[in-house]
Amino acid sequence: MIAGLAVALVVPATYAGSVVFGVAGTAALAGSPAASRQALPHDPTTGQALVSEAKQIALGESPWTKGCVPNTNGPHCVPYSWGGGHEEQPGPSDGNCQTWTRDPGVPKTLFSGPKCASTVSKKHLLGYGDNGTYGLDCSGFTRWVYYLVYRKDVVGGGSTGTQIKNLRRVPAGEQEPGDLVFFPHHVGIYASNGTMIDEPHTYDRPDTKINPSGRWVQAYARVDSVGKNVLGYYRYVIPAPMVTPTPTLTGRLPTTLARLNVEYSVASLPEPEPDLRN
Repeated sequence: MIAGLAVALVVPATYAGSVVFGVAGTAALAGSPAASRQALPHDPTTGQALVSEAKQIALGESPWTKGCVPNTNGPHCVPYSWGGGHEEQPGPSDGNCQTWTRDPGVPKTLFSGPKCASTVSKKHLLGYGDNGTYGLDCSGFTRWVYYLVYRKDVVGGGSTGTQIKNLRRVPAGEQEPGDLVFFPHHVGIYASNGTMIDEPHTYDRPDTKINPSGRWVQAYARVDSVGKNVLGYYRYVIPAPMVTPTPTLTGRLPTTLARLNVEYSVASLPEPEPDLRN
């Protein structure tokens, strides 16, 4: 367990088919050409940096600047927001309601955001598009953490199915802290000992261990148990630099080239110093 963050016993991947996940399907993950059973290099320092960065954000520390909900049990700092974190620049942003549908049990008036104003209507499959708060969704969270550590947008701003194309699959049982763990429509950053740091979903269901309040509440970045329904662990591997071989001449030089080379060599010799003894 990571110090300072309690492990939530709600496993996001168990909500298959719920509105709280991304848009990529199981086939897009399992069938990715990025999947590889070869041994992959792992840098423990970078892996720990990824975990530490994720932990710091979940606790509401820099670079998160919006603070935390006061007087709450556990970290309530960085809210889950559908579509959050997918602007051109990695990092938190207002979420949107594109393709997002509300769980039938969720009240229609919760957590509406500015980008959802034009889509808040009963035309949604399950009701109003009541999302759009400033924050991150699951793949927006992993994108931001990786960007902060690598100083480059290495996983990209797409959904889970898009991100996985920039990664390589880790052989079973060889996952390390900092790897990304994928579920159907969900992704988190593996921490250790069966835990991950993630943006779990939009709302926590009532009457659960993570939310015993009896009402639906906004969910925030936190540590969760990895649990079941894991599609695989994936790792970013820095591409090897391209090496351009230096051309070399072998064998005898062509007659013309050889003659030019001799003439150049002679012409390049310095003029002899004059004999001043006479």
